[in-house]
Amino acid sequence: MNEKKIKFYQIELTSRCDATCSYCPHGTMSRKKKDITPDIFEQAIKLLDRENLWTNFGMPIVELHSFGEGLLMKEKLFYYLDRMKEEEIPWSLSSNGILLSQNPQMDKKLLSYDGVLEISIENTNRLVSLDEKVNRINSFLKLHEEVNSKLIIYLIVFDHDFDFSRIYGSNYRRSYYGKHTWGENDEGGSNCDFLTKDYFIVQSNGNIASCCFDATGETSYGDVFNPIYTTNESWRKCKSCKGNEMC
Repeated sequence: MNEKKIKFYQIELTSRCDATCSYCPHGTMSRKKKDITPDIFEQAIKLLDRENLWTNFGMPIVELHSFGEGLLMKEKLFYYLDRMKEEEIPWSLSSNGILLSQNPQMDKKLLSYDGVLEISIENTNRLVSLDEKVNRINSFLKLHEEVNSKLIIYLIVFDHDFDFSRIYGSNYRRSYYGKHTWGENDEGGSNCDFLTKDYFIVQSNGNIASCCFDATGETSYGDVFNPIYTTNESWRKCKSCKGNEMC
């Protein structure tokens, strides 16, 4: 018998992170910070509703992040990217950029994939300055050009006055984030796709959550082995949600 499918917006490969981004509630996370395991990942892929993928960057996609930095997984990351390729599922991966250009073999391997890499340009680590991060991003972009990579790169900025003349070349796309409110309005309506279109997240421990700002897994709808099939409902933070909108 065919298993019922779930619209997963994100499959979180890891909840470990080495940054403190202004928009991310990672610091409030009480669940164990860990990498996903192959059995959880495979079950998430089995449950994934491939006919109703999330649309981001103008394309249907599954985001392989939520509250973690995928590059911290090192070689383990590529097992999951290989599986996405085998299953022909389009994907994106978010990075804070700190680990770019620190391991040439990792960089070349990452650039061999056909997916989307989102790189945040923000000073998010006290040990790595913004200038140094820009240098690392530029080195990565130069290699991207040299190997003629098909990896689509989006540079995510929060400072709309950021000087892009600091960035090497032009083989990337820009995305600007700004504050907005997805919280429920007075009539009980919402602009949140999680609420209005019933999207969910697989967290690295297998928990199914219903909100991209639920770092702890409070909005649990079971897990990938025992999912609760239902429509998404608002939770205590919906009315005051301060999300980040890409424009």
